[in-house]
Amino acid sequence: MRAIIIDDEVLAQATLKQLLGEVAPMLEVVDIASNVAEGVKSINRYKPDIVFSDIDMPGITGLQLLEFFNEEDIQFELIYVTSYSEFAVRAFQLSAIDYLLKPVEKELLEKAIKKVEKKLNFGQSERNLALKASIANNNFEKIALPLADGVVFVEMKDILVMKADNVYTEVELANGKKIVVSKPLKSFEKLLTEQMSFFRIHRSYLVNLKGIKQFIKSDGGTAIMENETQVPIARDRKDSFVKAWEKIRVR
Repeated sequence: MRAIIIDDEVLAQATLKQLLGEVAPMLEVVDIASNVAEGVKSINRYKPDIVFSDIDMPGITGLQLLEFFNEEDIQFELIYVTSYSEFAVRAFQLSAIDYLLKPVEKELLEKAIKKVEKKLNFGQSERNLALKASIANNNFEKIALPLADGVVFVEMKDILVMKADNVYTEVELANGKKIVVSKPLKSFEKLLTEQMSFFRIHRSYLVNLKGIKQFIKSDGGTAIMENETQVPIARDRKDSFVKAWEKIRVR
């Protein structure tokens, strides 16, 4: 695995790098950045698996890091390393996989890395196996949704809405259940739009066309789903959406 450290304190950079060498020798620190701007450039260049970022830095804070990436480009796990515990709630709202307080404890650092390993290895392998099995059987009735601690299989027809949430995706099912999936929305778009009646109605939404009960044309356009969720329609996708929806309705 490859990692990048973003911290404005030289001592903190060196300390974390040393600790990583002790608890995770298989992890390669490919770069160290002193601020978020440098960090963004480094992430785009090295494509790391993990980014360790401080929060309280001059100018742009670590909490703003994800704002510089499109959802499909966030293919790394984010671990915040900071001296301030009051940032914890906000950090997890921004989809950080873990949050470590300085001075960093070896045991907690090791647990955070194992959490990333489990998510990357288990989640990806399960998704690949499920996809291969579906292709072999020409059966795309179910889809594997990777979670933080495993994977869940759901009927694709039961999915009403998939909403982008940074590196995560919130899935709304017909039975009212919501699932937070540990992959960006882009990861599911091709499979669902090619195999089922799904449409990328908005940059942040993928919807099941068969689950739409009403289309409101005013205010740019809104799709009302069977569970009453209101999904905005992007202006540049409105015409293609109407054609796709009408095609589904006449089947």
